Amino acid sequence: QTMRFLGQAGGTNFVSLSPDGQKMAVGRGPSSTSVWDVSLNGNRELLTIAAHEGKVYDAIYSTDGRRLASTGQDGTLRVWDAATGELQHSLPTLTDWVHFPAFSPDDEKVAAANQMGGVSIWDVDSGREVATLIGDGSALTAVTFNPDGSKLAAGGDGGFVYLWDTTTGQRLNTFQSINDDSIMELVFSLDGGHIYSYGQEGIYYSWNIETAGDPSEVRIVYDSSTLVCDATLWDAELSFDGRFQAVAGFDSLAHVFRIEEKPAEDPRYLYLHPLVGHEGNVTGVAFNPTGNILASSSFDGTVRLWDINSGDELSTLTDRAFPMEGVDFSPDGRHVVAAGNDGLIRVFVASLEELMDLARSRLSRGLTGDECRQYLHLTACPED
Repeated sequence: QTMRFLGQAGGTNFVSLSPDGQKMAVGRGPSSTSVWDVSLNGNRELLTIAAHEGKVYDAIYSTDGRRLASTGQDGTLRVWDAATGELQHSLPTLTDWVHFPAFSPDDEKVAAANQMGGVSIWDVDSGREVATLIGDGSALTAVTFNPDGSKLAAGGDGGFVYLWDTTTGQRLNTFQSINDDSIMELVFSLDGGHIYSYGQEGIYYSWNIETAGDPSEVRIVYDSSTLVCDATLWDAELSFDGRFQAVAGFDSLAHVFRIEEKPAEDPRYLYLHPLVGHEGNVTGVAFNPTGNILASSSFDGTVRLWDINSGDELSTLTDRAFPMEGVDFSPDGRHVVAAGNDGLIRVFVASLEELMDLARSRLSRGLTGDECRQYLHLTACPED
């Protein structure tokens, strides 16, 4: 463990890493966002943004790391300079509530769910609202762009998944899960041809976005579905190369899927194995850039690293007496960040080699066996 960051006593609202892995935005108080230097020589707060009047709901970095977008209790979506904290836009909205912000892949647009069960899209440079995507009034809990930014999907209560054209605002498809399972997370396939949805009742669906039909009609049509567990699926992520999917379950397991090896018109993911070790609900999953290691967080107070192919646990980064609320890898894969409900954000070194180098840089001697077990969570110190 390399750093600790003070948050609020009641817990952290959100945590978001910049794409270069050197800065982190943290929901630190009832109405502010803090930005921290999280490089190995950092461990200092860079600035605090008085972001909203009332609680800050969420904040995300743009893919180039230059901007932060935040939503809050005051019903606004605001865009900030990530380096200086300067307000660039307080974006006009048609409703008094927006949530779940998402940047387009080219960072030219930012979207968020609105109170009417639709999605508003703004031009990031001008702050002009360029599209309002209309749903059917059900509350939305997940918003995501496809890989080229030409489409946007949103899902929410009642198991509805909507698909829109981001240029014209035309609704292209409306799907619904067979048991009205509320959507907790949405992920596009790398080619943009499928949407993977993860539901409150533990079911994972694969939707083919080209399925024909009247977009004004709800159709229960999907490529495949899998009952992952008899519990809520809280978080999900696709590896950067698209070979694996990981899902956080409230059954104390992280579940891993691997893409079917044989060629197929539709990508199919087969259940690989559960990752067994947590003793509480799994709240977050995150892949490293090469897709061979998964980090997971849990209500049991631990953050763990796993070998994706074997399912073996590689290490336990922390073991606390309070829940861990979420986890993420830095874009370079060197660090893991975790949020705890004690109000602290912790950043860990993920690489054993780098962890040993860091330990040696802070000591004038080698580590003892007891120190390797206590601080590095190793059964014995590695040989030099």
